[in-house]
Amino acid sequence: MAIPRIRIDQVSKSFGAVQVIRDLSLDIERGEFVSLLGPSGSGKTTLLMLLAGFEQPTAGSIYAVDSWVVLKGAENKAAAFDFIAFASKARRR
Repeated sequence: MAIPRIRIDQVSKSFGAVQVIRDLSLDIERGEFVSLLGPSGSGKTTLLMLLAGFEQPTAGSIYAVDSWVVLKGAENKAAAFDFIAFASKARRR
């Protein structure tokens, strides 16, 4: 079995008393395409912020190939994400 490219291992994230992500585990293999879908407030953006290193998990670990994402910090990674709001804009014809 190949080592996952990204491993999210029992990650939780809280902001004060509000728990945004609870015990999330996910392996993403090389070449896989992953989409995050869910209602507003479900933790999608928080997970992206954790993966990019802009936030630290309250519990658990995130690994990218052979390193801990949280130890690298956002300034030391070649990673980025952008928000695309297709659903919030009406199509014009």
